[in-house]
Amino acid sequence: MTSIAHEFQDPSPEDLRRVAEYVPRLTDPELVIGVVQGGEHDSETGAIQYPWVAYAHVVRDWMQALYDHNVVTGYGEEGWQDEMNVFLADPTQLAAADLLTIRKVLTTIVREERFCDGAIMSAFERGSVQAAMVRLAELASNG
Repeated sequence: MTSIAHEFQDPSPEDLRRVAEYVPRLTDPELVIGVVQGGEHDSETGAIQYPWVAYAHVVRDWMQALYDHNVVTGYGEEGWQDEMNVFLADPTQLAAADLLTIRKVLTTIVREERFCDGAIMSAFERGSVQAAMVRLAELASNG
């Protein structure tokens, strides 16, 4: 069996500053992260449209910026999901995290959306995105 290795670049200080620019908008208590759509039932066919989240432009732009500015990383070490669950349960633990941990948290959050519609919305509701982004901004300003 052939293994395909993916190379992920480290973000430059400029990359980190560009992503950190999203912090004020993503931490705004008035931000509407997205709207759940779908779920309608067609009475003629019996078909049900699966619900999905239509994310705000700023959220979609932020997700793309994570990729464009090398924040998304490859990881995969055993036990990461257990560590991630700690951060999801208590986002305040991210306040002292190093850059690699912040990158892994943000990567996990955006990739979970591929498998579970609404994962990003849940991460915002728990405060995980905001805590990770605030820490990323701190690291960007120190670097």
